[in-house]
Amino acid sequence: MNGIPPALYSELREALLDCGPFRDDNQLRAVFAHAKLSPWRHSVPQVSNLADRVDTTIAFLVGQHRSDTKENALVIFLRVLSERLDPADACHPRLLRLAAELEPALRGDSPLQRLVQNLREQIAQGEVGLAFGRLQNYLSASAPALRDEVIGLEERYDRLRRDERKGIISRETAEIEQDGLVNALLEFLEQVPDKISQEMSPSPAPKPAMEKLAVPEEVGLETILGINNLKQISWIERGLQVSKSICRILTPGGLGTGFLIAADLLMTNHHVIPDTAVAAQSVIEFNYQHDFEGKVLPTCRYKLDTGRFRSNPLLDYTIVGVLPDSNKPDLESWGCTFLNPYADPVPGEHVAIIQHPNGGLKQIVLTANQVVGLREYRLHYTTDTMPGSSGSPVFNDLWQVIAIHHAGGALQVNARGDKRFVNEGILMSAIKADAGSLWPG
Repeated sequence: MNGIPPALYSELREALLDCGPFRDDNQLRAVFAHAKLSPWRHSVPQVSNLADRVDTTIAFLVGQHRSDTKENALVIFLRVLSERLDPADACHPRLLRLAAELEPALRGDSPLQRLVQNLREQIAQGEVGLAFGRLQNYLSASAPALRDEVIGLEERYDRLRRDERKGIISRETAEIEQDGLVNALLEFLEQVPDKISQEMSPSPAPKPAMEKLAVPEEVGLETILGINNLKQISWIERGLQVSKSICRILTPGGLGTGFLIAADLLMTNHHVIPDTAVAAQSVIEFNYQHDFEGKVLPTCRYKLDTGRFRSNPLLDYTIVGVLPDSNKPDLESWGCTFLNPYADPVPGEHVAIIQHPNGGLKQIVLTANQVVGLREYRLHYTTDTMPGSSGSPVFNDLWQVIAIHHAGGALQVNARGDKRFVNEGILMSAIKADAGSLWPG
C-alpha cells in the first residue's frame, strides 16, 4: 500500500494499533505538536474510530516529506512516537525498528543497496575487518574481479595494523593511512550497486514478526548442565556429508539457498522461487564452496522441473523438481537432507544452518545458535544469517531439518540494554501438512 510492502504494512498497522496515540483525535494532534512534525500540524485527518484513524494517518503521512531534510513524514512520526515512550517499554524498540525498515522500503532500495548501507554502518562502528569479510563473501559470487580489489585493500589495511604492532610505524601514521584505506573502501561501496546486476543480488526476504518475544533480563552463560554441547568427531563428518545437498539458487530476481529433500526434489523459499515462470528461468548450483586449501571447487548446475511444483506464500516454501543432466554427476551423488516434522525444538536447543550468505560461498554457523521461541508455525533463533541465506535448512543436533530459514534481522532489546538479533524459520511440521504428494517419503 502506497509503496509499503504488504507484510511491512501489516506489521506497521498492528504496531500503531498497539502503541500509537490513536484513542481520539486530540491525542493524535498532540503528537504533531512536536517540532519535527510541525509542517503537518494543521492537516491531521479526523476520523471516528481507532482502526480508521491508524489507516488514515499512514495514508496521509507516507507520501509526505520535510522540505528541508527530505525525511519521510511517516518515518519521522514513528521516531517521534518512540521518543515519547520509556526505553523499557516494548513499543520503543518496536517502533524504532519499523522506522528503520520503512525508510529504505519507501526509497525503493534493493537488497544490495541495503547490504551496502549495512556495511557502511558496520565501518562507522569500527568493525572494518567484519565489513571486509562480508563484502568479499558477497563479491565472490557476483563479481570476482571486484572481490580481488577488496582483498587488495584488506591486505594493505592488515599490513598497517601489523606494522604498528611491531613498531615499524607509529600509531599516528598507522591511523592516518588506515583512515585513507577506510575512505577508499567507502568510495568503493558507492560504486558496487552500479556494477552488480539484479540477478546477482540476494533475493529480498521478509522480516520476522516477533514483537511478543523479549530478551531475558538475566542472560546466563551456557554450561554443560541442561544441554550437553560436547560432540563426537563423527558429528562433523555427518554435517559435511549433509552439506553436499545444499545449493545456491540463481534466479532472475536474485540469489538464494536451497536443499535437496529427495534426489530430484528441491526445497527453498516462496520468495526465492514464487512460481513456475521463475523456476523455469532459474538454475541450482552445487559445490560452490572453498576446498581445504581455500580454492573454489568446480561447480555443477542443474535446471528445474516445473512439472512438479508446489508453493505457499504464507509458509514461504517452494518444492520443485530438479532435472537430471547426462553431462553432470547423477543427482543422487549430492545426497539429500532428512526432514523431521515431528521434532519441533524447545527454547534453549541449539540449531545449525548451512547457507550461501549474500549468495556467496557455502558457509555454516555452528556457534551462538539457540532457539529462543516458537510462535504458531514459526521458529525463532539467534543463528547468524545474511541476505541470500533465504531457503537454507535449519538443522537440529541430529542433522535433521526441522525448519527452513526465511527471514531475519529483528533487533530485540530488554530494559537492561541487552541486544540480540533474532532470525525466523518455518517449521517442517507446518510444511508437511501443506506439501501434499510432494512431501518426500
